[in-house]
Amino acid sequence: MRLELPLPGDWYALPVGEPDARTRIRRFAEEVHGTADARAVDRIRLRRRLHLALAHAERGRAQQLHLGRALDGGAPLPASIAVYPGIAVSIAADASPRAVMDALVPLVLRAAHEPHGGSAVAGPDDRVLETPRSLVLRRPTIERVDDADLGVLPTLRVDYWVTVPGERHAMLVHAVAPETPFAALLRDLFDEIVVGARFASDSPLAAELRA
Repeated sequence: MRLELPLPGDWYALPVGEPDARTRIRRFAEEVHGTADARAVDRIRLRRRLHLALAHAERGRAQQLHLGRALDGGAPLPASIAVYPGIAVSIAADASPRAVMDALVPLVLRAAHEPHGGSAVAGPDDRVLETPRSLVLRRPTIERVDDADLGVLPTLRVDYWVTVPGERHAMLVHAVAPETPFAALLRDLFDEIVVGARFASDSPLAAELRA
């Protein structure tokens, strides 16, 4: 199935795995910040964030990668959202959203914490959100990356594990934005996008193969 995201405002779909993807990022940064020398640092910051998002998307074999440009009304939206195939949750008791989520949560928490010496416990902002056909595990984190030229680049990352209707499977939506005083508002926006998403079959053949 394909997860269709209701993206508000102006977004740019970046073809993951395409040979000219990085050239498109450079052009995108110039569209957002112009070509004047005074905006060079802004362009560098944006390109590096998007290169990082693209690298994550390509390593995880993302199906989609969307770059935010502006909200309705023109407010800048320096964000990216990637959609990944996710994981099978074969240990779920059945294919209902609740059964898949009950089995998924311990798997995700163990993968996130135990390799680093922590316990498999939920973070303070972890939530399970409801949609008409799915449940969504939301896990936000703040990552601080040291850059030799630009210093510390604090970044908001939010993982959304979305149960696939009728399947023991959960897809992953990964949203990224700079950590700013408006980070909580961006997280709320990401929540609305994911909760408002819907599943659509890629094609009759894909549905037949899954069956």
